[in-house]
Amino acid sequence: MLQSQLFAGDALLQAVADDQDRISTVQHRFDPAVRKLQEALLLWDPTVLPQFGPDGEYGSEMAGAVHSGATKEFAIWNPIDLGYSATQIAYRLIKNETDGKPGSEINAGRMGKIKIGDNGEAAMADPFVYDKKNVDEFAKIF
Repeated sequence: MLQSQLFAGDALLQAVADDQDRISTVQHRFDPAVRKLQEALLLWDPTVLPQFGPDGEYGSEMAGAVHSGATKEFAIWNPIDLGYSATQIAYRLIKNETDGKPGSEINAGRMGKIKIGDNGEAAMADPFVYDKKNVDEFAKIF
């Protein structure tokens, strides 16, 4: 049973504590448990969340930063592109079109060629830039 008064009686947080569930942007994006966690994080460390404070929404903090003018744009890897790249790499490896060794290049379809680094690492896509023109569209997805 959860000991914190802030968390007591919350079925989702209890399920998470019991390792029976996870908070996700798909299933729990606006769940009251999200606000409770945000409030607890701010009590622990006021700098851990963006300056907007607890908004009760999981996953949209940067969209708020763009709209408030706190930042004009930001760039992160688009999970759609990363998934596409990973699929392309796996396909090329399975088909023996590449060995994936350091220095090799892998054709990743629409993502272009991906070069394998000296330690076997690779940037699977360029970061995607989000700004006022596109942030709302993607905030709904992520």
